[in-house]
Amino acid sequence: MDYYVDLFEPFGKPDSVGRFDPIRGLREKPPVHVRLQPRLGISFPISSTTVFHLNYGSFMQRPSFQYIVSRRIGQLRNEPIYLGNPRLRPETTNSYDVGFVQALGGGLTLDVSGYYKDVKNLVQQADFIDDRAGYQSVRFSTWTMRISAVSALH
Repeated sequence: MDYYVDLFEPFGKPDSVGRFDPIRGLREKPPVHVRLQPRLGISFPISSTTVFHLNYGSFMQRPSFQYIVSRRIGQLRNEPIYLGNPRLRPETTNSYDVGFVQALGGGLTLDVSGYYKDVKNLVQQADFIDDRAGYQSVRFSTWTMRISAVSALH
């Protein structure tokens, strides 16, 4: 499916009356995304009552179709025009976890783990208003989130 090239003026320049024509907008094919998604987990005993663990994972998830291919185009002045963005990059996550489990006796254990999660290309909505023609365009773009913490469970 071809899609609009210009994020800010998807329908090109207005005509002499100030109207935009969705047919006139420049279009191109969206990119294809391919990525390896490796995962690695290691766990080994340090002593008879202590186990060390280390995990790594790399994940990719495509954005929801509503953000990629939505194409509701308003016909009235100031009615929002919802355009998906097929050039959205897939959401990627790199996750790390390191810790140990210690047996305390009496059936109790202590699990201390630290983790770090780096999430990139999360979808966010962007609104653009073109005052010349009086229309509002809603687009979707991406952002990044990082999470880290240490937890202990009994």
